[in-house]
Parts: sequence; C-alpha cells; structure tokens
Amino acid sequence: MSRASQKKPSVKTAPARRSSATTVNLLPKLIGKSPSSKPAAHQLLRDHGFRDGARVLAAIGRLYEDELQRRNLATIFSHLLRACEKSADPDRALVNFERLVAALPNPNIFYHYLHESPDRLDLLIMIFAHSQALADTLTRNAEHFHFLIAPQTLEKPREKAWLAAELKRLLLPMRVPAQKYDAIRRFRRRETLRIGARDLIGGATVEETTLELSNVADVCLQSVFEIALGSLRAQFKLKEGTAVVTGRFSIIGMGKLGGQELNYSSDVDVIFVYGEEGTLTPTLTNHQFFTKLAEEIIRAVAAPGAEGNIFRIDLRLRPEGKSGPLVRSLDSCENYYAEFGETWERMALIKARPVAGDEKVGGEFIEMVQPFVYARHAGENVIQQMATLKKRIEVEVVREGHLTRHVKLGIGGIREIEFIVQAFQVLRGSRLVQLRDRGTLRTLPLLAKTKTLSETEATKLADAYRFLRNVEHRLQMEMELQTHTIPDEERALYRLARSLGFNSVKKFYAAQEAHTAAVRKIYESVLADAGVSGVTKTAETLLAPDKLPKVLADAGFADVPA
Repeated sequence: MSRASQKKPSVKTAPARRSSATTVNLLPKLIGKSPSSKPAAHQLLRDHGFRDGARVLAAIGRLYEDELQRRNLATIFSHLLRACEKSADPDRALVNFERLVAALPNPNIFYHYLHESPDRLDLLIMIFAHSQALADTLTRNAEHFHFLIAPQTLEKPREKAWLAAELKRLLLPMRVPAQKYDAIRRFRRRETLRIGARDLIGGATVEETTLELSNVADVCLQSVFEIALGSLRAQFKLKEGTAVVTGRFSIIGMGKLGGQELNYSSDVDVIFVYGEEGTLTPTLTNHQFFTKLAEEIIRAVAAPGAEGNIFRIDLRLRPEGKSGPLVRSLDSCENYYAEFGETWERMALIKARPVAGDEKVGGEFIEMVQPFVYARHAGENVIQQMATLKKRIEVEVVREGHLTRHVKLGIGGIREIEFIVQAFQVLRGSRLVQLRDRGTLRTLPLLAKTKTLSETEATKLADAYRFLRNVEHRLQMEMELQTHTIPDEERALYRLARSLGFNSVKKFYAAQEAHTAAVRKIYESVLADAGVSGVTKTAETLLAPDKLPKVLADAGFADVPA
C-alpha cells in the first residue's frame, strides 16, 4: 500500500477562543457571591475553550471549602484559567489540578505558593494537560509536589550515582523486603515524574531522557537484585563462605535498556547469567540457586503494588528464547552461541550491557560474546534477511491500517533506522572496531566517519530518530501504555501535536512525513546497494515465512505478530 493511499484522520481547526484578557471577569461569574446561572456559566467556560462546562464548573466548586480558601483561590484563579485555556486540553488540565488540591493537606499554603511562583502553576498545567499518567502519579503522591518544585529538581539530569545513593537512602530504614520493593516502586514513579516534567518543558534532549530512564531502571534492578539475594541466602541458610559464589550473578540489559535508550513504558529486556557451575550445599547446585534468584527478581520487578509494578520484564532474548532455562553459566552461554547462535542474536547482542549484579561476571559475558557478534562471516545475507523480516512486519502493520501511523514499525519508522545501524555494525564491526557502540545516535556519526553512510544520510537519520523518539515518548507518557501508534482521535491528536511544539496537527504531519520519507529513501538505498531492490521475491525466498526463526519474531522483534 502506498503512502498516498494511507488515510489520515480528518483534522478540524481548534475552536476560536476569546482573548485571555477577559478571563479575569469569569471569577465573580463562576464562584462569586452572586454567580451566573449554571447554563450561563457553562457557556462562559465553553467560550474559553472548555468542552464540558458542567464538569469543569463542578471541579472549580470543589477547589475551596470555606471563605479563606475562596479568597486564596481568587489570587491565582485568573492565571489558572488562562493557563488551562492556553493548554492543549483545558478540561483535563483543570480537573487534574482539582484532584491535586483535593489530595493536599493544606490547599491555602499551596495557593499562596502558586501566587508567589506562577511559573510552577504553568508547569503543573502543562503536566496535567499532556500526561494523565504523570498527573495520576502526582495526585496519588501529593508530597511529590514539593520535590517537583524544588529549584534543582528540573535544572539538569540526575547522575546515575546520585540516583543510586538516593534510592539507597530511601531503603536504609526498611527491613522487610516487601516494604523495600514498594519503596522502589515509589522511587521509580517519582523519578519518572521528574524526567517527564523536564521533557515536557523542553529542558531535556532525547539522549538525556532515554539515558535517565535507563539509569533509573539500572539502579532499581540493582536494588532488587541485592534484596532478592539477601532474602535467598537467608532462606537457604547459606554460610558466609558462599558469599563470593552466590554473588557471581549478572543481569544483562538488552534492547533499549542495554542501549540506554529506554522509553517511558518500555519492557526491560534482560538475560540472567552466572559465573560457574558447582554446588553450594549437598542438595543445592549453583544452577538451582541462581534459578531461584532469577525467579525472585522476576516476581519482585513484575509484581503489582499501589504504584503499579517496578517494570515489565521480558526474557525472550535469552538463549533458546521462551523454551530456554532462565539462567545460564558463562560457559553454557558461550557453547550455545558457538553452536546455535543466529543472525538476529548477533544484532540483539550489540546492545548487551551489564546493568545490575556482579560487574565482573557481566564484563566477562560481554567479552565472551564479542567474537560471536562481530565474526567476519557474520554479515552473510544479513541485510537480505532483515529486509525480509521488515517486509513481513509491514504486512502485519498494514492489516491494522497503521503503516504511516506506527512510529516504530511503519514506513520510515524507528525500526528502519535501527535496522540500518545494526546491519552495518554486524557487517563491518569485525574490521571497524569503532562501530561497536550500543547507542543508535552515537553510532550514526561513526557510520559517516567510516564512509559507511554519507554525512547527510547520517544527519537525516539522527534527526528523524530524535523526532520519532520524541513522538513515541509523548504517546507513552499520555497513559503510560506501550503504544507506538499516532492516534486518530481528534483531541488526542491535537494534544500530541501541541506537546511536540506544533500549533497545528497539519504542521506536525508535515514534519512527520518529511522525516519518515527521508528514512525510507535511505533504507531503500541500503537495500539496493545490497542487491535487494524493494524487498522483492528474491529477498523473500532467502528467508521464507515458514523458515523465519520463531524466536526472531518473538524475541528480537517481539512486538511483531508471529
């Protein structure tokens, strides 16, 4: 199906709103001693961009309980309504503001602070309008407001060492594992709120956002590992002499976690490895112990709590995929990759990174897989095979009508950029060691430097990657769902465009089409240079659907229907 034949949702112009200068006159008409009738008040609100006058008026009525609160609310009311009116979703912004007020122990202090610092009110309205997930975090944990408004909170990214020390401080007074896991969940939500707020106000680059999200995941997984290891050692009453052996366990991050490119709602792809085979007690082998450890880590990370889970965890990139053991020794991993390793596993292991556990074991794993990932013969047919799989992905996406709306798997999407980068890394990484980098954006300039891509191509791919990742972030920030599809609902589409700095959906679409067209052109050029013109039947026969390794679809491209 051609790009031209993909229908976009009809785009209506946002209703004209009255000058915000008149907003001040709404105060006595809405909450004064002699307010307007409800129908008149509803119409006034609609005139100022609110859709559901009754719902908004009810929320305004709940913003004060007595005359003192009414007077304090009056000091910020005009600014509040103007900020909502200028936002991408006035109704949602104001209703979420009211939910936060309801959760606070003393709204009067809150109103006074916002009167003194109106920029903090603007920040809140931006969060409330663009991310229901972040709004829910803030209203569930009203004390996070004080954290959020502290001057240093949004000033710059947090270093990983700071995050680790902060989480350790929060866990220090706790003794029960369940309480510690709850604290990790709260920490993760709080830090996601901070990162999301920096992102929304334009204070962070894509690289900063993805690195911070990945660092938060790293420190959370490290704490879970330490808690689980301590619990398991106590459960099996292991002696002090076994501490070194039981500590030789590493969590290897894969995919976006490994590449330090995590999304707001990414699964964390991991592989569990341990040092050596052996026995800890007459009835407990190393493999049995580390399997129990992996099971406890999986349970703790995925278990729901008041703040949801810590992360969704995915182990399908491990050797043998779903059918393989949860944990393997270093020797077992080495034997598997030497005998059974496939092209998709080479590409997946490019991003492998020790994220928690024993750094030495993690380093040994990375060193061990390098000859497999970058073997001189590894590039045989890699572009043809990946092109065939990408074609299959597009067929699946087209069935859902998402070919131009899916920012990850669609035409000119994120997957095509990653495909180009990783294919060239496998093809040339054995000779060009400088290409062995986990990060997509870090590798693109290296591909230009080695003349693998032109400077123009590398720049266009990097610009498109940043744009598409920003779109992906806004989509996932909305409701914290693992989605990659541009919405077709009018209000959601308008919110998305506004959150990315566009004042109209039309301008957003123009930018999206320019970026995806540039990516597809370079992608097709790469295929043509490899003798794969437009992913024709010749390419299809190189890897027929019945021969596609199931683990390739289920693991390396786990978001593709099998």
